[in-house]
Amino acid sequence: LHKGISQAGQNELSLRREMWLDYDGNGYTIKDRLNGVLRQASRLNVIASLELGRVSIDGKNQFITREKQPETATSSPGKAGVEIRREFINLAAESRFSGKISTPPVSGWNHDLQHVKTTLHLPPGWRLFSTSGTDNLPSSWVQQWSLLDFFLVVIISLSIAYLFNPLWAGFALITLVLTWHEPDAPRYIWLNLLAVIALLRVLPESWFKRLLSTYRWISILALALIILPYMIDTIRIGLYPQLENHAHHRGHVEEAMVMAGSEMMGDSAPESPMMQQAPRGKPAPRSKVSSKMAASAYLEMQATQRVRRQAPKADLTSIDPNSMIQTGPGLPNWQAYQPTQLQWSGPVKADEISHLLLINPSLNMLIKFLGIALLLGLCWRLISLNEHFNESVKRWFKKGAVPIAALFIIPIALLSSETADAESFPNEVILETLKQRLNAAPECLPECAQIEQMQISINHNTLQARLRVHAVIDTAIPLPGSQSTWLSTNVLLNEEPALAIRRDKSQQLWVAIPKGLNDILISGELPKRNSIPLPLPLRPHSVTWHSNNKQWLLEGIKDNGSAESQLQLNRVISKDINTLLEQSQATLPAFVRVERQLNLGLDWTVETTVTRLSPVGSPLSLNIPLLAKEQPMSEQLSIKNGQIKVNLHARQRQIRWSSRLDITDKLILKASDRSDLIETWQIATSPVWHLESSGIPVNQYRNQGKRTIPAWYPWPNEKLTLNMSRPTGIAGQTVTVLSSH
Repeated sequence: LHKGISQAGQNELSLRREMWLDYDGNGYTIKDRLNGVLRQASRLNVIASLELGRVSIDGKNQFITREKQPETATSSPGKAGVEIRREFINLAAESRFSGKISTPPVSGWNHDLQHVKTTLHLPPGWRLFSTSGTDNLPSSWVQQWSLLDFFLVVIISLSIAYLFNPLWAGFALITLVLTWHEPDAPRYIWLNLLAVIALLRVLPESWFKRLLSTYRWISILALALIILPYMIDTIRIGLYPQLENHAHHRGHVEEAMVMAGSEMMGDSAPESPMMQQAPRGKPAPRSKVSSKMAASAYLEMQATQRVRRQAPKADLTSIDPNSMIQTGPGLPNWQAYQPTQLQWSGPVKADEISHLLLINPSLNMLIKFLGIALLLGLCWRLISLNEHFNESVKRWFKKGAVPIAALFIIPIALLSSETADAESFPNEVILETLKQRLNAAPECLPECAQIEQMQISINHNTLQARLRVHAVIDTAIPLPGSQSTWLSTNVLLNEEPALAIRRDKSQQLWVAIPKGLNDILISGELPKRNSIPLPLPLRPHSVTWHSNNKQWLLEGIKDNGSAESQLQLNRVISKDINTLLEQSQATLPAFVRVERQLNLGLDWTVETTVTRLSPVGSPLSLNIPLLAKEQPMSEQLSIKNGQIKVNLHARQRQIRWSSRLDITDKLILKASDRSDLIETWQIATSPVWHLESSGIPVNQYRNQGKRTIPAWYPWPNEKLTLNMSRPTGIAGQTVTVLSSH
């Protein structure tokens, strides 16, 4: 049993790599494509011998940084890498390896990989002699030898030993080993010539022997025709190795440069067109408005206020403006004549290296020239130096598909004018315009009526509220209270019983008022509860409180006398009476989930969401503790003693706010031990920061768009320590020249 997410079998990464060996053999230029799932790490580092030059994720260039190491006398520089903030990654990287070219790293990344596939490009003149440690059989010089090749070379050598002497057999063996797999080198003609020589030695004089002698000279001529072009090509390639793959050189240099440039700089996003709002006619003012229209206007006003309170999303992709993104060493635009494929199957450890035995151009030229000299010596001994017409010319014609242009016919709309009919006046357009003017809402909505002052008092067990209301037109306003908490039973309008009273779909009580100054008195008996929320659908500008009953306290009034969106009446009584009242209550106690998301970028912010878990139907009023040095950005929130006052309407399930945090290198989160809430912590960090957590393990990794963030579900009084460090950028090129003419 363990607490937190399982640590086994989470990261599954595969690597596709291309390596170009330098012409002078001083190192490799490497292009990596890393794909897979990364859940248990927030950073990808490379080994010290690999010089990381450029990294992009989903086509967006990343800032390469170096981990911050503890400052000690023997401390080494931190590892270079990039911060990762997503589960599924598509990473492209360019790097340099300047170590020993015979032992390049298999991956170079400090993470175990499931599969590695490498394409090795050798420049002209270089040759791969042999490899070891791979899971496949790459096309090296040693790997080219098959069982048939060994058999034929041995048969030819033994035949020469039988026909001549063992010394020439060794000479022939060395010659065939050096030239057997060279392009266009003589192979099977040796068997033909040796067979003719053997028959001529044993056959008596006859017409058949004379015929074989003629055939021998024909074979000699054929051998000469084979060896002569082979010698010319071998000498040319030995002196000028770049001619070996001249026909296979990547010809579309401009296309490659355009693709590389677009990958380096990224496509610029098109500018968004400016939005223009068409002018609308000014609606005619009205003197009256229905309560239904007023209710919809007030609901729209509250929704607009909730939207305005939401802070803009934190930008977790920005880097330090003083930092410059590395552009990398630049990639070669050539490919080898015969690229070598190297494969490793997982798990591939981070410290694994490949073993490559390479032949440099100088040694390769010496081997070619030595093979030609030995071949001439063997031909002189066998008197065979020519070749037949080799009509095996490779001719490839690639035919491109001819694009077919599709023709689109744009129909021309014919506009027909209608004749005016004098007898049909007014027409439908005018009638519709008049209808819209008659049904148009007043311009003052949703502020056609305002509560200037609200006086609250409690006499015995009755709550009274006197409202002083100003109305611009005849309208209707919602009264304080709700069906599930407290509802007034008596409503007096200007010292007379109110007649126009109705309830909407949410059981909210509305009263119609005339234009001008109005005095409204509402009263009702308090329910048997310890805590009574008092929602204020239309918030008054000023609230005063007076009570003859010392058992009640009112919360929700700010220091300047203004009120929050909801007031809270709390009863102050003994424990015995408190237990009795709780048993008599019909509603469940309040219970919420407090979800905090820390956005740690260039600026640190906290997005707090309070979600009601208890049944809806009654308003809630709670004090939610703030984090250390948390500074809410909304002025409409009430904060006292490190707690923020939260009010939820009867049907409201969530409320959220944004706060600022001070940047620090150590942040401690502690879960509350209260019984009316549970907490959830989510930490979203930008690549600017590196996060190390301790205390409690991660419970879940959540996906937010393309980002993956860790989440913790703490128990009461549990602590989480966040150690933050800011990796420094590595030295690298900020300008890369892709081509020069």
